[in-house]
Amino acid sequence: MNSMEREEIIKAFLTRGYQINNEVLDFFKTNPDKIHSFLDNIRISKERNLIINKDILSRYLVTESVKIKLIKTKPIAEEKISVEEFVKNSNTKYEFLKKILGNKGLKNLISVNKISSKIGNFSLIVRINAVDNGTQMVEAEDPTGKTDIFFKEASDLNFVLPGAILGIHCSYENNSIFCEDLFFPDVPLKRSVSKAKEEVLCLFLSDLTNFNFSFLQKIPKTKKQFLFIFKNTNKDSEAIRRIADAQPEAQKIIISNNVEKEDSDTNLTLPSSVKIHDINIFLYNQNLFTELSDRWNLTAEKVCQQLLKMRLIPNLEDGIPIEKDPLFFDSVPDIFIVFGNIEPKILNYKGVTIIVGGNFMVDLKTRENIKIDLH
Repeated sequence: MNSMEREEIIKAFLTRGYQINNEVLDFFKTNPDKIHSFLDNIRISKERNLIINKDILSRYLVTESVKIKLIKTKPIAEEKISVEEFVKNSNTKYEFLKKILGNKGLKNLISVNKISSKIGNFSLIVRINAVDNGTQMVEAEDPTGKTDIFFKEASDLNFVLPGAILGIHCSYENNSIFCEDLFFPDVPLKRSVSKAKEEVLCLFLSDLTNFNFSFLQKIPKTKKQFLFIFKNTNKDSEAIRRIADAQPEAQKIIISNNVEKEDSDTNLTLPSSVKIHDINIFLYNQNLFTELSDRWNLTAEKVCQQLLKMRLIPNLEDGIPIEKDPLFFDSVPDIFIVFGNIEPKILNYKGVTIIVGGNFMVDLKTRENIKIDLH
């Protein structure tokens, strides 16, 4: 680019009342096609800084669109699988969590077929097949066999669900096996918080009845946005249209609760896992959480925390392979969302942002979150 063209770039900015430093000038010398869109964005934003530097450039520059990637979702139609495939998939999940549990300090770890009255205290890594609250006993198995384990404390048994894969420290007393301590796979303690490389806003909207529409006016149109909207009833259609009209550039992901689907960029069935940049987002609804909240006497966000400790949402009948099962957390989600008409809460657990109900916005670059106030 010759000196005349260099002067033209400077003039284009001076005409709008801005100066640019050499770093920004060098950028536009090689990307002249981006000048007009940048100036339009900065005009709309009413930027007060009159000297454009690299930070301001990155803030208002129009870049390639960010895409959402579907990682796992519930199959629309249940596929029939053979007994052999079911066993194989179950064993693969067991082996995956066994490796994690093997690092939990389980003492005298053995397999079920090695249990004997002479062994004293020992540990097992097992899959729970059945829970009998009356006798405070579970039927558990590993690849070598099955056994019954009794629980001395009903409070410990309360957190054991069929389908869970756990480490159990046991004692052998009077020809019976008793649980002395429970170990969950859990989220790694030193797990770093994942952040996007650029500013991307995600809105998770569960409560359209009380949604504060004026909040949308505060979001700069230049920022990349994803709207995850939970359609609970057909009456929500009008609110969804208003939100879509207010944020025409945002990508809209509609999650329908057994009601008519909306026109949108993406329609999702729950449960699902999606990825934006390198941020893994798990999406679910409140149905299971109501039951577990009552069982565990925990609020919904604490139920989510307990399920993260288990690294799965137990389901004895799925037989779905790891790579397709949205209820198996082989990769720990960065954001755990529960849609539904439940009390809005947010909780951070070992780098995972847990959000239940209500309306929230999360900045994927900073991982900061804002509760969108009601009317």
